[in-house]
Amino acid sequence: MTPTESTSSCNVVRIMTHEEFAAKHPHPPSPVYVKIDWHTGPAIDREPPAPIDRRAPLTYRVQMPKIDVACLNALRPQPKPSANLPDTTITHSDDADEPEEICKAPMG
Repeated sequence: MTPTESTSSCNVVRIMTHEEFAAKHPHPPSPVYVKIDWHTGPAIDREPPAPIDRRAPLTYRVQMPKIDVACLNALRPQPKPSANLPDTTITHSDDADEPEEICKAPMG
């Protein structure tokens, strides 16, 4: 078989445009783009809107009771002495200065 014979025996294929192809092969509508026609009735507002209170908020002056510190300290539990107290030994270095005593005179 020669190339001329094989070409002549082939069927002719016509290239269709997009519109022609779409007309021959219709697609069902996509569910994303389908618009459902719901029965639209009157909108029912089940709760009436609350009235807007445009008055300034009320402020109250309240006097707090005095705190009795002595009474609070009396109610506080006394600390229990610990059985394992750390040794409080003070080590002084030999070349350190002697501690100074500061006298505070009453002012004015």
